[in-house]
Amino acid sequence: MFDKRHRITLLFNANKAYDRQVVEGVGEYLQASQSEWDIFIEEDFRARIDNIKEWLGDGVIADYDDDDIAQLLADVDVPIVGVGGSYHLAENYPAVHYIATDNHALVESAFTDNHALVESALSCT
Repeated sequence: MFDKRHRITLLFNANKAYDRQVVEGVGEYLQASQSEWDIFIEEDFRARIDNIKEWLGDGVIADYDDDDIAQLLADVDVPIVGVGGSYHLAENYPAVHYIATDNHALVESAFTDNHALVESALSCT
């Protein structure tokens, strides 16, 4: 499908549920698209920060809600896709390709789920 295999680094915190879901989504994309990617996930990339530019591969997908990661990648010379929260003002977005959460949908979902839970609890009394 592609001329060469691409080496992609994922920089996410596996202790955060949202980050795990992003990594899972990348895996699902790779299976569905049959992309020729080699994925590198460092368990504790902060332990190897000094030589990060040597192991980033051909591109990075990273948690841009983590300011340390954003600063770490500020001057690297590979394509970056940042993933994180959305901002009210366009100028607040980082200067990389960026996938933002849909805050309105998150709030709506939380309201709907909690409303149904409250209704269910009240009907039991």
